[in-house]
Amino acid sequence: MTELQKQFNQAMLRIYERARDQCRYTATRFLSMLHEKGGLATAKALLATSEPSSGLVRLWQCGRLDLSVEAHVLKPEFASLFTERERWTARERLEAYKYDFAQGEQPGPPGPATDQQRPDRKPFGQTEPEIMPTLQDLRAARDAFEANEPRDLFYRAATELVVLALQGATSLSIAKALAVLLQTWNRAYYQFRPFDSQHFERIERLLKEHLDVLRAFRKRSIEAFVPDDDPTSASMFTDFEQVLGPVGAAKSLHLLAPRFFPLWDRAIAEAYGLALGRRGTNAKRYLRFMSITRSQCTHLKPGLPSTWNLLKAIDEYNYCKFTKEWI
Repeated sequence: MTELQKQFNQAMLRIYERARDQCRYTATRFLSMLHEKGGLATAKALLATSEPSSGLVRLWQCGRLDLSVEAHVLKPEFASLFTERERWTARERLEAYKYDFAQGEQPGPPGPATDQQRPDRKPFGQTEPEIMPTLQDLRAARDAFEANEPRDLFYRAATELVVLALQGATSLSIAKALAVLLQTWNRAYYQFRPFDSQHFERIERLLKEHLDVLRAFRKRSIEAFVPDDDPTSASMFTDFEQVLGPVGAAKSLHLLAPRFFPLWDRAIAEAYGLALGRRGTNAKRYLRFMSITRSQCTHLKPGLPSTWNLLKAIDEYNYCKFTKEWI
C-alpha cells in the first residue's frame, strides 16, 4: 500500500468518526467495508454502484456533504487514486444534491462536462471499449446462438411484421408487431406485470408520439450516430423505458430502427460497466452503450458478410458470452 493510499484510508476513517460525532450518523456498513476492503477499495465500490449510497443522503440531510466519500474523491491530493470516470461520478452525485463546491476543499473537474470531457462519452472516433469482439468471435456466437436459442424465430417474425406494418401492408399495427417480440424476448418483465389493454394503449401512444423520428432513424446506421442525436435519443429512450423497462425499450427501438439502436439486457449492461438503475434513469447509460457499440461496428464492419446486421451480430455475441455464457 502506498503512502497516498494510507492517507486516503485515514481520511475515510475520519469522515466516519466526524459523521458519527457531528451528524449522529453511525455508518455501520461503511465502517465494516473499511475494515474489510480498506478505504480506497470501499470508495471505488461505492462509486461503481448505479445509485448513490444511503449515506450520501444522510449527509445531505445533515448539511455535511463535505464529509461524503464523493467529496474526498474530488480532493486534488487524492486525484491520482481515481479514474476520470470515477471523479465525474462523484461530481455528478454531489451536483445532484446541490453541493456548494465553492465552499468545499477542492474545485473538482472544471465546468460542465463537454462531449470531449465526459468520461461516459468519449469523442466519437476515439472511444476505445474494453470489449472488442473479432469477426471470429461473432461467427462463433452465431453458431452458438443458432444451436441454443429457438426464440430467434420470434425476432425474425417481429422484424418482418414491423416492416409490413410500417408499409401499411398488414392488418396488424406496429404495436402488435412489437408485442410479438416483447412477449417472447422480454418475458421476465411481464412476469408480474399484465400485458393488458391499458399497457397496449401506452405503447400505441409512444409510437404515435415518436414514429416520425423513428422513421428517420430507421434510415441510418449506428456509424452515423453523432452527439447531436443525444437529446432526441435520450428523451425517446426514457419515454420507452417508462412503459417497457430499460431492456424492453432497447428491444423495441432496435426493431423500429434495427441498424441504429443496439440491443442489451441487464447482464450485458453490467458486463459493459453500465449496471442498470431503476426504471426511467438509464438513458445516459444507453447513450454510452450506443457510443461503445458504434466504435465496435466501425472496427468490425470491414470484412463483415453483407447479409449480416452488425448490431444483431454484436448482440448475439454479448448474449452468448455474458447472458448465457455459451462461449
